[in-house]
Amino acid sequence: TNVCPSIHVFNSATLMLAYYRCSCFDAPRRRWMRPAAAVLCLAITASTMLLKQHSVIDVVFGILLALALDYAATVFQHEASPLGRQQR
Repeated sequence: TNVCPSIHVFNSATLMLAYYRCSCFDAPRRRWMRPAAAVLCLAITASTMLLKQHSVIDVVFGILLALALDYAATVFQHEASPLGRQQR
């Protein structure tokens, strides 16, 4: 049986978000990795549907879960930082 949300989509979307957030990929020799991560994420997402492992709903919920947890981690990181506590 399939799992909703798709863990493959969740993992690839989370890693793509990490590639775009990380400043170590700003270097000219590593800048190609961001679009490569996006292409790989799209390929994994499409393959899960084309191989009929998951439906569109599983993919949408996988992406939404990745975005929600990314937002929650960003808020938590901001609150835990000394600058975030000073702004309150």
